[in-house]
Amino acid sequence: MKTNLLLLLFLLAFFEVKGQTDILGRIEDKQSQPMAYVNVLLFSEADSSFIKGVVSQEDGIFSLTQVPQGIYYLEISMVGYQTVRSGGILLQEGGGEGQAYQISESFVLAEDAELLEEIVIQAKKPFLEQQIDRTVVNVQSSITSAGSNALEILERSPGIEIDRVNNQISMQGKSGVMVMLNGKLMRMEMAGLIQLLQSLPSDNLEKIELITTPPASFDAQGDAGIINIVTIKREDEGTNANLSLQVGYGARPKTGGSLNWNYRKKKLNLYGDFSGNYDLVQQDFTIDRRIIFNENLIRTTIHSDRPASIQLYNGRIGLDYALSPRTDLGVLVSGYLRDWDLDAQTLTTVADAAQGTELSYLRAQEINTWSHLLSNISLTHRFGEKSRFTFNYDYLLYWDDNPTQYDEDVRSPDGLLLRENQFESTKRTPIDIHVTKLDWAHDLTDKFNVAWGLKGTYSQFENDVALANLEDGEKVFDPRFTDDYEMEEYIGAAYLSARYTFHKKWNAQAGLRYEYYDSHLKSEMLETILVQEFGRWFPSVFLSYQIKENHQLQWAYSERITRPAFTILAPAFFFWGVNTVLAGNPTVVPTTSRNFKSSYQHKDLVISLEYTDYENPISYQPVVVPEENLNISRAENMANLEVASFNVSYSQEWTKWWESRWNVSAYWQKSQPIVENQILNQTNRYVTLNAVQNFTLPKDFGLEFTTNYRSAQVFGFGRRPGVVSMNLGLQKKLGENTKLSLSWNDMFNLGSFFNIIYDEPQVNIYNDWNYNLEGNIFRLSVSWNLGNTQLKKASRRQTGSVDERNRVN
Repeated sequence: MKTNLLLLLFLLAFFEVKGQTDILGRIEDKQSQPMAYVNVLLFSEADSSFIKGVVSQEDGIFSLTQVPQGIYYLEISMVGYQTVRSGGILLQEGGGEGQAYQISESFVLAEDAELLEEIVIQAKKPFLEQQIDRTVVNVQSSITSAGSNALEILERSPGIEIDRVNNQISMQGKSGVMVMLNGKLMRMEMAGLIQLLQSLPSDNLEKIELITTPPASFDAQGDAGIINIVTIKREDEGTNANLSLQVGYGARPKTGGSLNWNYRKKKLNLYGDFSGNYDLVQQDFTIDRRIIFNENLIRTTIHSDRPASIQLYNGRIGLDYALSPRTDLGVLVSGYLRDWDLDAQTLTTVADAAQGTELSYLRAQEINTWSHLLSNISLTHRFGEKSRFTFNYDYLLYWDDNPTQYDEDVRSPDGLLLRENQFESTKRTPIDIHVTKLDWAHDLTDKFNVAWGLKGTYSQFENDVALANLEDGEKVFDPRFTDDYEMEEYIGAAYLSARYTFHKKWNAQAGLRYEYYDSHLKSEMLETILVQEFGRWFPSVFLSYQIKENHQLQWAYSERITRPAFTILAPAFFFWGVNTVLAGNPTVVPTTSRNFKSSYQHKDLVISLEYTDYENPISYQPVVVPEENLNISRAENMANLEVASFNVSYSQEWTKWWESRWNVSAYWQKSQPIVENQILNQTNRYVTLNAVQNFTLPKDFGLEFTTNYRSAQVFGFGRRPGVVSMNLGLQKKLGENTKLSLSWNDMFNLGSFFNIIYDEPQVNIYNDWNYNLEGNIFRLSVSWNLGNTQLKKASRRQTGSVDERNRVN
């Protein structure tokens, strides 16, 4: 049956629709030189409706294929030139295969300097741009983004919440977010991923796409959706570069810089970027824990001062080469190094009604070094203008080395030394990942597109974790936190999707993805811990209806899966203080979800309603061992989780110099965490607000003010208070290629904290966590565009995306 299906798709790929005609023409400038990459739009003469569009080739020739009979006209346009409109074009009946309508005279475009200036002003993108299936954050359009990094921009993006304590990212109130870099999935544990996002400077980012309902061509992993980070890649022929430097100060100083460059000449394109940052950061937290043991109240209070230094280095170099007019070869190597050095001082007070009070002075010296290397080779071949085949192979290597040294003095309230403890933890995690991917897409007609693909992923990692007490110079290992984990994981996937436009107002897309999953987790002490082997179908359906001009309805349904992160299955751990530990859990199982979404769009107004039902959702929850006064916060599966959201996005141009964009969301959640074999029913309601105000000021100044607000909410079976943060940015253009930016992030330090309270007496849990991050940060940055920015455009087909770029909206 599979052979027959592939044969049918192969035959359809070369099927020509009879009774249709090609329109051929040529475009040149006043010097009779051919003009490439000019927009050619075809409209119906009867109602001026858009039919299709292409761009001209290097020789100035354009071809509009398979045009039905009728009367049409053309609009020829390019930035900086006057638009040309053709006379009526009559395509007679009887046209058949091989027919062509040749326009005898060339279209001549004349320069228009005034038009060029006008278009440059209008082409400025808003910071937030709402599309049908995603929200686009245009990083370079934000003044407050200057000098910051990808993680800080995400924290200010609508619907995104970052939990830096438990290393979690959620979107639209849902965890299980997957992150992609230039369309490639970042296959790493969330702690390392958050570190990577901190190492990506905003000056190297073009945009961030928040995709809530991914189609079948995307991996089924990630029930909350996908965040796709797109870096800057220039298309100008010749040599171009951008250099930026920035300094900042919050509680401690920060500095950094970045360089991205591009060389393009005919068939060859070389590009790369490098960034380095050195930040001194300040963090502190307090924890208040209370438990009852043998009818005695034991209260533990912890305060920790956590100054740290962070060195971040990130780079990549790539090559694209056109082997032929239809075949492109791409090679990419990238990597990063992040070094975290922490010297924390922690005071813990344990007040036991039966045993008295003890004070613990704990010093933790932590080093956490993450390194990563990615190598990719890709090959793209186009079968004519309507069919494309792409092959990708990726090899990814990660290495994490995380040793921590602890020194503890335990004293009485009057300062008498009771005992001294020394212990250390180690964590070494090498991860190897191989990914092979094949994709094929074909436009059967102007209204019908099909795509299919295959993908295979093999992952292998080792996680060697240990906790040892130092007694008389000898290491005595704690078996609860010492083991050597190994895991092998295989994922095979195949998908088929189709997109169809019918009755002019309806668009439909449907996809079906099958994934086979096989993983084996074992450890030196426990041998086989977990074996998972299963296959599952993941359907997705999208439907849109154009009510009338600027009024559109959309509906979507998709099913997703979230597999536990490597840090959860092969747990790491960290001691916040005496007997207070953050750890993973190798017994958690994957989360599956069903997502429904509907939306209405009128110009810049978007209203959406979304509902998601989860099976086996994962949440961090405290586990208490009263006899040891031990509190372990670790990942657990909940019984159930339902999330509904109502979202409104709107932009308004109040005056020529003031523009606003608003994103407001209201959430309803019903969760059932399991604590001590008891199911707790929790209902949560909260709202979020993201507002951006842009002001265009005289003398090439620009001002931006952003506000982010989240009301109080339930988190697992804990409660979090509301939080608000504000950011201010001022930018000045210094000539054509230089800009100076000053940003003030989290003004007055109102939003840089994480607070959660667990208060469940029936299961003997009371925890009050308050983690203060560094806010109120000032940054000054300057960037220069280098090279000849007036050089002509080179062949965009070298990027392997000619079919998408030839669709002129």
